[in-house]
Amino acid sequence: MNYQNLLKFIISEFFSESNFDLHGKLEWLPVTEIEKERYFRKRGKELKHQRRKYKISDIYWEKKRTDQTKKKTFFTYHQILISDIDNNGIFYCIVDLNLGFGGHKIKYEFSIINYSETIKINDLKISLVDEDMFMIR
Repeated sequence: MNYQNLLKFIISEFFSESNFDLHGKLEWLPVTEIEKERYFRKRGKELKHQRRKYKISDIYWEKKRTDQTKKKTFFTYHQILISDIDNNGIFYCIVDLNLGFGGHKIKYEFSIINYSETIKINDLKISLVDEDMFMIR
């Protein structure tokens, strides 16, 4: 699957009024042993994966900074990142907004209803399953 084209499709369908500075792909960080032990003590279940900590693995598009934006006293950005698609057609988008000393991160969970590796992006039926603000600056 071409994630860059999928991200463009998601932006046009769900975030058409947003003005992002960066489009990219994210990679979830693996669960550490300490996190597994703490999760097991609290809930009595094994933690297999986490969906909070990530790193940017690819940058598809980045807005060029002008001299005016470089002279600001605080740094602002608005990013959107897409994750890999799971076997059942679930993927996530992270929208990260930073306005100097404030901002937030929101995780959107999407489901591809008619998921197949060979299907064209324009033929996809995508639904928004969940929206979760998981960080406030």
